[in-house]
Amino acid sequence: SEYNPLMLTAKTGEESTDSRLTSIVNGINETSKALITDHRKLHRAEHELRAKKDQLEALVKEINELNTELEFKVKERTRELESANVQLLQMAEAKGQFLSSMSHEIRTPLNGVLGMVELLKDTQINSQQERYLDTIHTSGEVLLGVINDILDFSKIEAGKMTIENIDYNLEKL
Repeated sequence: SEYNPLMLTAKTGEESTDSRLTSIVNGINETSKALITDHRKLHRAEHELRAKKDQLEALVKEINELNTELEFKVKERTRELESANVQLLQMAEAKGQFLSSMSHEIRTPLNGVLGMVELLKDTQINSQQERYLDTIHTSGEVLLGVINDILDFSKIEAGKMTIENIDYNLEKL
């Protein structure tokens, strides 16, 4: 709406009264004009504020949707990781059992071979045969050490390794 100023003319016949009335009418007109301008500004600001509020509500809605989606993905990924962790633990246990079993299965016949080498050394043999038996025995001892290390490693991985406390003299080492 457009502003229509008051069109009052003061004709009282007295110049000072007419002047004061005209001044009052002009003041009312200026105040009305300012109020209308302020009202228009307020109306525009209110419209802009509603638009910003709608934008903000849309952003909040989008953030909430993204948050819900993210929470779902985190829960899903957590389930996947927990499942993978269970599988890894099962695989580690199976590996430990396999290494322990295989180490035992290899160590037993190897000890038999080493024992037989010792028995052969106590028989009549020539120097070349003795060197061969020494080589077999040394190789068997090294292989037995490797197997024991593998078994120890599997015990460490399984958390079943016991540590001994042994007193020793550092100077003698």
